[in-house]
Amino acid sequence: MYVPDFANVMILSLYGCAFIIAAFVIVLGDWPERCALAIMLLVLATQIIGHSIFGEPVIDETDRVVLAADVIGFLGFSVLLRRAERAWTIIAWVMTLVSLAGHYAQRSGDLLGVSYAEYHSLPTVVILMLLPIGTVLHQIRLRRRGFDRAWTPVRTDSAIQAAAT
Repeated sequence: MYVPDFANVMILSLYGCAFIIAAFVIVLGDWPERCALAIMLLVLATQIIGHSIFGEPVIDETDRVVLAADVIGFLGFSVLLRRAERAWTIIAWVMTLVSLAGHYAQRSGDLLGVSYAEYHSLPTVVILMLLPIGTVLHQIRLRRRGFDRAWTPVRTDSAIQAAAT
């Protein structure tokens, strides 16, 4: 089974910060923040399971496991962007696009291996930084207004017909 290299101080500190952020979001965040955390955990699980099955991560060519995980993240944050009443979801969605662009650039042969690794690692760090910011902003709105709407209402056919009459 693939396990991240926790002997590397950077990887250990990233996972440590991610654990602290996850606890903060679970306790104080609302559903959009928790859903974003769930998406990040799904992406992480995809990478761990995928690398356990298909071998170690590669940076000299397009890593298909990381590409699949980034597509999952892109789809998840696309849904979150569409439904969540949060501004930070726009930045998170753009970060998934940056990550996918890194795969395209690597495939075309325009990136060095280290740059490729940064292309799909940096968006993860940015999204992890957005989660506590979004949680703090949620708490500020709760204290100021007493409520904070999490989701954009879905309009059904009956709601559209009622609005038309």
